[in-house]
Amino acid sequence: MSSAYLQCIEESCLWRPRPKNEGAACERCGGLLEVRYDFDPFDLEGMRAVADALRMPIAAGERLYTRYDFRRLLELRAAHILQPD
Repeated sequence: MSSAYLQCIEESCLWRPRPKNEGAACERCGGLLEVRYDFDPFDLEGMRAVADALRMPIAAGERLYTRYDFRRLLELRAAHILQPD
């Protein structure tokens, strides 16, 4: 099972809000929140589960290298923003 959590990007804070937090800013320091995940970045079904669970856009693709990988990512609607490397 894939899981993900939000974490503040500020080194001095690194706060983790509750899972249902829908904001993009840290409540403690005002820094941005990023999604951290504990699944294989090639697990596109896991990425889809994360995208469905969060209300913020998911960016992905920096570890995909072929048009077939990107096609699968698009078919699953696992990311809102594509980042080809």
